[in-house]
Amino acid sequence: MQSGMNNVFNTCCRAEFGNFNFGAAGYAAGIPAKILLMGAGWAQSRAGTSRPEWSRWYKDAPYGDDPQDQYWIRERVSMPLKTAIKWFHRALTATLLIIVIGFVMLNSGGNNRAEDKLVSAQQISDSTWLYITEYSAGGATVADSYRYYLSGKLEGNVSAILAKQVPFLVAAGSAANVSADGDNINIKYSGKVFSFSNSVVYKAKGNTHLPHINFQANN
Repeated sequence: MQSGMNNVFNTCCRAEFGNFNFGAAGYAAGIPAKILLMGAGWAQSRAGTSRPEWSRWYKDAPYGDDPQDQYWIRERVSMPLKTAIKWFHRALTATLLIIVIGFVMLNSGGNNRAEDKLVSAQQISDSTWLYITEYSAGGATVADSYRYYLSGKLEGNVSAILAKQVPFLVAAGSAANVSADGDNINIKYSGKVFSFSNSVVYKAKGNTHLPHINFQANN
């Protein structure tokens, strides 16, 4: 009985492997999948083991072949596509994960402004004040930086108010020469600049100001 079961198992496995290998060889030779499936049906018909319900090799699927045999042929032919889809899915997942992590880090970095220390508050015109804060909580691996803000006069916890705003200049030093001529702000700075933006909007004495910043930097 055990010998008979082994014979059935071996025959089944050989048939599956044979059809799988047939699909592999045909795919490597560049033969279209349909031709391979029809060829298997033709071989089944020639062997006299085809059944009427399996159609004919020159008609519809399974082309006169055992449907189980057709399954293993299709599995091998479609394997490269499945592998490509699997790797594409992994790459897409990794990319999205990197984007999410980067987004979180950027937003976390923005919250660090709450830890800034106010180092300078200078009135540069009747309605405009220049505020400079220092960020030094980055540890030994992150250089200290100074953030520059334009605003009306601020009262109360100035650092907390500025933490909700976006600095127009982030630099390695606080010794910028700043002057104002109406809505023209002139800035001269010597040193490393991390970021600069000319898009500044603020309110002062009930009016909205959109100053034009003339920025000169020397590294």
